[in-house]
Amino acid sequence: DRTSRSSDKINIYCLATQQQPNQMIMAMHPRNWNIKCSFILVLLTILALCQNFYENVHLGTALKAYRTRYESFMDVQELHPVVEGRIKSSHESKILAMQDRINQLEKELALHNNKTEYHGFESVCYPLPKAIPSVEEIWMRSIGKLFQSGHRDFDVGSESMESFEEWRADLLEHFPPHILRKSVKTLPSQGAMRQLLKKVQGNKVVDNAERMRKKLNIMVLGGSVTMGVNCAYSEHDFPKTGANSKFNCAWPKRLESILGNMVNQTIDINIFNLSVGGTDSKTGKHIIDFGAASKVMPEGPDIIINAYSTNDMHILAMQYAEATNATLADSVFEMQQNFIRSALSSGCGKEPPLLIFIDDYLGNEQNNLKLILEGNKALSQLAVYYDFMFISYADAVRQIVYADVKETWLSSSWVSKTGRWGRQIHPMMGAHIGMAYVVAFNILNAVIAFCNEEAYAACLDVSLNNCDSSIPLVDKSKDRPRAPGKIPNVLPPLWTDELTLQKISSQWQKQAELNEAMCDQNKEEAQVARCSFAWIGNVSAHRPKGLQKVLFPFAGDISVAGQNKTSWHITEDHGKLGISPNGEIGDKIVFSLPENTVIHFVHINALKSYGEMWSGSKAQFSLFREGHASPIWTTELSGVHDPMLSVTYSYSFDLGENGILVGEKARFEIELVGGKKFKISGLGLCAY
Repeated sequence: DRTSRSSDKINIYCLATQQQPNQMIMAMHPRNWNIKCSFILVLLTILALCQNFYENVHLGTALKAYRTRYESFMDVQELHPVVEGRIKSSHESKILAMQDRINQLEKELALHNNKTEYHGFESVCYPLPKAIPSVEEIWMRSIGKLFQSGHRDFDVGSESMESFEEWRADLLEHFPPHILRKSVKTLPSQGAMRQLLKKVQGNKVVDNAERMRKKLNIMVLGGSVTMGVNCAYSEHDFPKTGANSKFNCAWPKRLESILGNMVNQTIDINIFNLSVGGTDSKTGKHIIDFGAASKVMPEGPDIIINAYSTNDMHILAMQYAEATNATLADSVFEMQQNFIRSALSSGCGKEPPLLIFIDDYLGNEQNNLKLILEGNKALSQLAVYYDFMFISYADAVRQIVYADVKETWLSSSWVSKTGRWGRQIHPMMGAHIGMAYVVAFNILNAVIAFCNEEAYAACLDVSLNNCDSSIPLVDKSKDRPRAPGKIPNVLPPLWTDELTLQKISSQWQKQAELNEAMCDQNKEEAQVARCSFAWIGNVSAHRPKGLQKVLFPFAGDISVAGQNKTSWHITEDHGKLGISPNGEIGDKIVFSLPENTVIHFVHINALKSYGEMWSGSKAQFSLFREGHASPIWTTELSGVHDPMLSVTYSYSFDLGENGILVGEKARFEIELVGGKKFKISGLGLCAY
C-alpha cells in the first residue's frame, strides 16, 4: 500500500522506536505484547517490508530505464557526428534533465539502502553527501576533465597541437595536490559561503524535468597581468592562430571553463574580467564604490576577486607611497584594507558578495625578498581580521621558482637567453594555466569544507549531545558570565595604528548599534542603487567618445579632442581618460542628477602633478539641492604637489546627515578656482 496514510503510520512507528522497518520484528517479544497487538504489529511489519522491497525495485527499475534512455540519446551523437552540435543545442535541456534524474535516483536508491547519507533538499549543500571526499581525491578523479578545461581553442595552431598538448600535460604535473594545497591561505566566512550556495540552489530540479538555470557572476579586478599581457606567448613559441586576445588567454577565462566543466554546465558561470593596465587596489575600490560594473552586471557580482597583488607592489605604487610620505608596507596595507571595506560594505538589508584576494606576485619590482613579501604579509593579516578568502598562487610555486629564477613556465621572464637580468612582471601562458588550476582548487576546497561542516552545524543547532549522547547536554538558557558573545554583523573597526586591544570591542559594538539605527531610519534608501552617478576613466569607457556618451545624460554636451572645446572637455593624456578645464579661472561643469538620487558619499579621483604648468592648480567641488543657490557641501582640492611625479589621488567624503535624500533633485558642480590645469579621472555620487 503506497498511500500516504499507511506509509505515515509505518514511518511514525519506525521513528518512535528508532529502528528501520526490517528491524522491527526483532523488537517484538510475546512477553511484552498481547496477541492482538502483536498481530497488528506483525501485519504492519509485513506491509513495511513489502513497501521497502517495492521501493527498492521501483527505484532500481526507474534508474535503469533512465540510464538506458540517456545512453541511447548520447549514442545518437556518436553515430551522427555531423549533427552533434544540432542535437546538443535542440535537446540540451532534455539531456540535462535526464542527467539530473539519474543523479537523483542514484541518491534516493543509496539513501533507501542505507549506503550513504546526503544533505536534504532544503540544505544549501543539496545534493552533496554529508561526508564528502577530500578535495585531493575529487581533484584526482577529475584530472582528465581539468586537463581539457585548461585549454583555449586559440592557444596554438593545429600543426603544433600534439607537442603543445604534451607540454600542457607536463605543466599539469607541476601542480599536484600538495603544491596546490600551499595556495590555500584562508577560507571564506561561513556566512558568505552560505549566501553563495543559496544562490546556486536556485538550480534545483523542478518536477524532475524542468531546470531553472541560475547565473553565478564573478567579477575579477586586476591590472595588466590579469588582463593577459604576455599570456599568448608560451615557453616553446608554439605558432599561434592569431585569434588569442589577451582577455581570452588570461587565467579568468580559463577558470570560467574549468568551473563550468566541474559543475557539468548546470550553472551559468560568468566571469567578467574588468582588469585595466596600470591600476591597483585604489582603482578597484572606486570601481566598487562607483558601481562601475553595473552595466555588465545589473544584478551585481556574487563573487569579487581582487587580483591586484602585482600592481599593489608596482613601481607606480612605490611612487604613490613616496608622494604620500608612507612606507610601501603601510601604503599597501592601507589600499588593500580600503578595498576590503568597500567590497564588504553592502548597504542596509543586503548581503555582500563573497570576497577573494589572489596573490600572484613573485617579483621583481623589488629584488629584496622581504620587500617582495610585504603585500602577502598584509593580506595574511587582513584576511584573518576581515574573514575573507585569500589564495596565493605565489606561495604555491615560490620554492620551485626561487630554486631556478631562470624558469619561465610559472613566473615572468626575468633573465634573458643571454643571461641579462631585466624588469618583467608579466608571466606567459604557463602561469595563467597554473593560476586557473590554483583558483579552481581553492573554490572546490572551500565548498567541500563548508558542506562537511554542515553536518556539524546541525548538531550545534541544539547541542553536541544531539549527535553524541556521551557529551553532556548544554542548557543554553543559562547565563554564563563572561562567555564569548556573538560577533557583530558589521565590519570590525578600521585597523589603524591607534586601534588598541582595550578599544576594539567597544568600538565594534558601537558601530553595530549605529549601523542598526541608521538602517532603521533609512529603510526607503535600502532599495536604491549604490551610486546615482559614477564613472571611472578607462573602466566606464575606454575611448573619449565612449566617456562622452556616459557623461552626456548628466552634463549635456562635453567636447572631445578635435571638437570645439566646451569649458570642460575629455582628455586622454598618456592613454588615461579624464576631464579637464580649458584653463580659465571660472571654467565650470554642472552635472544634473535625477529625482531618485540618494547621496551620502562623494568619491573623487584627481591627478596631482608638478612643474610650472600645474602651479596653483585648484578645483572646487559643490553639491546643491535643486533650486537652492547655496551648496549643502563643498570642498577644494589641489592639483599640484612637490614630488616630481604625476599621481592620481583618491578622495572619499562622508556627508553624514547632510546629504541628498530619496525624492530630492540635485546638481553637482566642479569649477577651476586656481591655476590653469586640473584633471579628474573618476567621480562617484553614492548612497553608501
